[in-house]
Formats: sequence, C-alpha cells, structure tokens
Amino acid sequence: MVWQDIRDKISLPLIVSIMLGIFIFVNPFPHNNTTKEGCFYGAVMITAWLLFKRRMTLHWKSPLSLPLLLFTLWAGLSVIWSLDRGNTIHDFRAFWLEYVVLYFLIVNFFNSRKKFVVLAWVFIASSTIFSIWQIWSFYFKGQGQRFITKLSTGLPAVPVNWIGFFVVFAITLIGIVVFDRSRAIRSRVLASFCFIPLFLLIFSTQSRATFGALIVGLAIVFANRKKVFLFFLIIVAVAVMYSPVKNRFYAMYDSPPDIRLAMTLTAIEVVKDYPITGIGYGHGIYYSKIDVDGYSNRLPERYRPKTALYKEPHNGPINIAVKTGIVGLALYLGIIVIFLKICIHLVREGKSWFVKNYARAVLGGFVSFLFTGLFEPAYAYVPTGVFFLILSMGTILDRLNREENEAIK
Repeated sequence: MVWQDIRDKISLPLIVSIMLGIFIFVNPFPHNNTTKEGCFYGAVMITAWLLFKRRMTLHWKSPLSLPLLLFTLWAGLSVIWSLDRGNTIHDFRAFWLEYVVLYFLIVNFFNSRKKFVVLAWVFIASSTIFSIWQIWSFYFKGQGQRFITKLSTGLPAVPVNWIGFFVVFAITLIGIVVFDRSRAIRSRVLASFCFIPLFLLIFSTQSRATFGALIVGLAIVFANRKKVFLFFLIIVAVAVMYSPVKNRFYAMYDSPPDIRLAMTLTAIEVVKDYPITGIGYGHGIYYSKIDVDGYSNRLPERYRPKTALYKEPHNGPINIAVKTGIVGLALYLGIIVIFLKICIHLVREGKSWFVKNYARAVLGGFVSFLFTGLFEPAYAYVPTGVFFLILSMGTILDRLNREENEAIK
C-alpha cells in the first residue's frame, strides 16, 4: 500500500523535473559530467516517451525561439567551413545544442509560480554550498590560507574569475526572495543567511569584474529600493577599501595594458581574416589552428602582450565573432537584445508582484552575466549552464505574465 502511494505520487513529469534540478544543482561542481549527462539524456528520453504517448504537449513558442533557432542553424552550419570540423561537431553539441534543448525542457517542466520558486532555490542552494565548500577548502582545511589571500579554486572547470557568472545571479535572486512577503518568514531568513557565504566568496576572489557585476546586478534588483541598494553599496565599498581587494583596483592605473586588452585586439585581427563565417564554433580551434602569436605581432608595440596569451579571447562578443563571424555575432546579439526587451517589459508591465520582481532578479542576473562576460570567456560548461538557466527563467516569467493577462481578460 505504501509503495502504491509513492508510485502514484511520483509521475514521469516529476522525475524529469528532478533530473533537471539535479543537472542545475551540480553544474558548478567538479567531476559532474556523468551525473549531468545521465540527467540530461534521461530527461530527454522520458520527455520523448511522454510526447510519443501524447501525455504532454511541448510548448516551443516563445519570443526567444526564433533567435535561438537562427543562431543554432548558423553555428551548426559552421562545421562546413570550420578549421577543425571534429572540434566543431563536438563543441556545438556539448556547449550549445544540448543547452538549447535544456532551455526548452526547463521552460516546459517548471511552468508555474511554485515550480519557478523551486528552480530558483535549487540554484541558490547549489551556489551557496559551492561557496561554503570553496571557502572551507581554501581557508580552513589543512593548514589553510589567510583570509586576505586571493582565493584559488584549483578547479580547471571553474577558475576563480568565473565565479561571478553564477554567484552574482544567486545574490540577485536572494535580493527578491528576502522581500517576497508571500514567502514564509523562514524562507526569507534562510535566503538572508545564504547571502553571507556568497558575498564572502565574491570578496575572496578579489576579482574586479565580479565586484563590478555584483554592483550592476544589485543596482537593477534594488532600483525601486534605493536605500537598500545604498546599504549594499556601502558594504561593498567598505569590503574593498579595508582589504587587499583595493590593490587590485589601484593596479589598473599602475600596470601596463591589461593582458585582456591584448587578447581582445588579437582576436579582432583574427576576425578581420574570417569576417563572415568565423573559424568555426569550437573552443579548441582558436589556440590549435590559429597562429595567435602571429596575429598579436600585428598589433602596435604598446598593445602587444608581454606574456603568453590565454587559449581563447576573454570577451564574450569577440569570442562569438571569432567562432561564427559577424553574421553569428549579429544573430547572437539578437538573442541578447530580445531577452533584455522581455525582461524590461516584465519589470515595467508585469501584472503581478511576483512577475515584476522576479523579472528584476533575472534581468539583474543577466546584465551582470553579460558584464562578467566582457572580461572572461563565457562559453564553457558552467557559464553556459547559467546563461541558459537565466534565459529559461525569463521565458517562464513571460509565459506566466501572458497567462495572467488572459485571466484578466
């Protein structure tokens, strides 16, 4: 009887939702490929079965469907002219196509307010546990490090400067949860406590881009609560001024041109030689098939790098232009512009407190993601997962808002 009750309550759609939740939760952690692949393909197969049995309808229509389709087609076609077809085939599937499918799965299986909040909490919990783990491992485990030491994750999949891609978004979500009076007080208190390790991790990175992304994200989230934003701004300013982080900002004025500038200018030289098509959508092509040193020697002497360049440009739009050309960049920017329009519309015209304010959190997270992406490569596994999670959460809010509009009519 007990087993029968459990079986009745656990439906296939619930199993898919759990698999997607696990995928999102483990995204920033190392050695998770098997778990992620199992959850992703398990969710795809169950969804295919539900569609085959006509037990669900998959909703494809959204403002982002066409922009995503167009860029996906162009990036897929790049295998024809790619400098390394094998790399393009692998990376197009692993770093883009799978995440487009993930986007549609999340939009269809987390399609209510309650499920949206669960999705937000899964991401907050994942980011918080990751933060606690990293702080404990670096500063307390074994001999430990002094807290003024710049944190190093020791994780190739999540270098310290990538932390801003997901931790800042978690903080923007917390900023809304804390002020959501429809939530139980224990949820709001828990969210407040989650903020502490997240902020400490940002502080520990001593990353200028991450601090900048945090300020941008909070400015959007608390645009209608200026006193709250001022309070957080003071906290950030004090944390910077009374810590070694300030030396990172002073270094901007005392050091020679930043290596990122040299990398960006070098990448632009590559785009000049492959302006329409790019070199092919793939993460390994730039450093394996392109004479990066040769291109950097084209630069004026004052901009040439003094040290070895990294494996790919640390600038999101330029990175896309290198891989897919000006055409691909235009299509990719179309995704960004349309999503920004969706979020801004929801913030201004949303029919409920829930939609308007969570849209503000999604918008803050998205703009902070784009800000970080101006200085870091945003297209590895972890950042790509966050990017598509943000897109899916904005789409869910847009659909909820449309449903509320229909209900009013």
